Parts: sequence; C-alpha cells; structure tokens
Amino acid sequence: MTDSVELGPVKQWSFSRLSNFETCPMRVYLAAVKKEKQPERDADNPAERGTRIHQTCEDFVNGKGDKLKEVDPFWEDDLETLREEYSAGTVELEGDWGFDIDWQATGWWDENVWARIKLDAFRRLDETTARVIDYKTGKKFGNEVHHTQQAQLYMVAAFMKYPEIDLIETEFFYLDQKDYMKKTYPRSKLPLYLKKFTERAMKLTTATEFPAKPTKMNCRWCDYGPENGTGACPYGVPMGP
Repeated sequence: MTDSVELGPVKQWSFSRLSNFETCPMRVYLAAVKKEKQPERDADNPAERGTRIHQTCEDFVNGKGDKLKEVDPFWEDDLETLREEYSAGTVELEGDWGFDIDWQATGWWDENVWARIKLDAFRRLDETTARVIDYKTGKKFGNEVHHTQQAQLYMVAAFMKYPEIDLIETEFFYLDQKDYMKKTYPRSKLPLYLKKFTERAMKLTTATEFPAKPTKMNCRWCDYGPENGTGACPYGVPMGP
C-alpha cells in the first residue's frame, strides 16, 4: 500500500485529529499545516484539568506519587490494582504506539509513522487476553458513540501490535462520575474495524483541501474559534445572544 498512496500535507493521524477532521477539516489545517498556536488556558479549564488528573493517575500507578489529588476515592481500588500489577510487570502505562500506513508497528517519531495511538494503561490478563484502560474526565452521557469508536481503535491497535492476542477488553474509567464503559472484542472483529479506520484515516492523510464547516457547536470549543479559542479561524461562528 505504501508505494501506491500519495499522502497530503497531514501525514499522521490520531483519534483526536481524525475526530477534528471529520468535524471541521479547517481545524486540522490550522493546527497541523499552519501550526497556529493554541489558546492559553488556566488551571480550571477542562482540558488542563483532564491532563493534570491523567498525570496524577499515571504517577500513582507507576509509584512516583502516593496521593490521588482531585481523584474521587471511588477509584482507589482500581488504581491500586493497576499499581500492583505495574510493579509485577503486567501493566504498560502511557503507551505511545506508532504504526505505518500498512499497520506495522513503528516508532512514535519515526519517519514512516502514520497512526499514533496513545493509551493510558495496557494490562496483560494472560497470554491471549489483554485490557486497554482509558481515564476520562468530563461527561459520559452524550459521548457514548465517540468513546465506543475510540475503544474500537484501541482494539485494532492492540490486535495489530500483538498478534498472539485473541481477545481485547476495553475499559473506560469515568473519573468524575464513578462509572465505567466496558467492551469486549474477539479477534474476529478486527477485519471490519481495521477497514473502517483505514478508510477514514486515508481521507485525512490524503486530503489536499480542508474546507471549514462552521456551526455554532463546531466553533464553540474549537481552539481557533471566536468563543473559547484564539480567533485565528476566519470562518468562526460566535454563539451569539
């Protein structure tokens, strides 16, 4: 496949970049091609808070920290289990998984990297079963479809990286709501979702035009929109009265 595909100016993708492209290609153009600066955010911004809590969880599990600041005590048992299994060598944290255009594993920063998939925790349950764990701050309700697609991408990546695995479990920790989302995928599901994500990602990485899709909702939380962004996008639609 590599020799027959001519990539556009955006040669790498991630789940968040793909989601942004499908919502508004202009947002990806401004970020990845024009390299516009993102807005400065204060510590209470949801994105900054999410990053901070993810780091807290990572530091607790890998033993660098002993306190789960800003994390509800409800999650202590789950995170303590991950901490113990990390010490035993069966949990990988903050996995930076890179794949080339043929879905062969490569380095995150290698020249041929095409897909970048970042995991909060990857837990080996036995020789043929593994679990991907993702920490979520913010709402579960209303995000179920988006998060299910993310789980499906984790499944694809895990099966492609580890051919010996036959079953992938995905588990999302909704840290603000004391809730989970759990999915189970046998390897027989891989061809369907591999095809779907490849087709979606190829539209992004072969794109040469990045039209704006301005709507009040698309622009409201865009990094370059007029409401909560830098205003760098000339097509941004304000929320209005």
